[in-house]
Amino acid sequence: MSRGNKSIIHAIKKKQTRNADASKLDELQLHFNNQRIPVQREVIIQNSKFNTPNKLHESDFILDKQIHLQHDTYKTHGDLKNPDAKTKKRNADYLRAGLPLIIINQDSAKLHNLDECDLASYRYEEEVGKLVSVREEDMRMEFNARV
Repeated sequence: MSRGNKSIIHAIKKKQTRNADASKLDELQLHFNNQRIPVQREVIIQNSKFNTPNKLHESDFILDKQIHLQHDTYKTHGDLKNPDAKTKKRNADYLRAGLPLIIINQDSAKLHNLDECDLASYRYEEEVGKLVSVREEDMRMEFNARV
């Protein structure tokens, strides 16, 4: 991380106030802790593939040091099928960077009568399954290339 970005991160953290969805994030974090899912909260990440000027994004959560989770609401991000422009850019950045991303949209979960915490756990397990499959396939391909 460059020195300039370290000062940007410091400035961001210094100005940070409690998010509007902090109580929902508290609930999700408690749920992850109870499920024994390793969790980091409100982590600023840097990736050269991000299209933001400073190459930074803040993940609401990073689960198991690899899976990023964003908690969205309609008011702030739009809905899942039609996110606002800023959210589309964020989602594209994560995809471009190859970072697994789970989006839990509070309003969509409520519309479908889904508990957000249970939905987040389910989506986490789904992403872990994908990562395990990819890693196993990569190992097979590497082994076959050696033989």
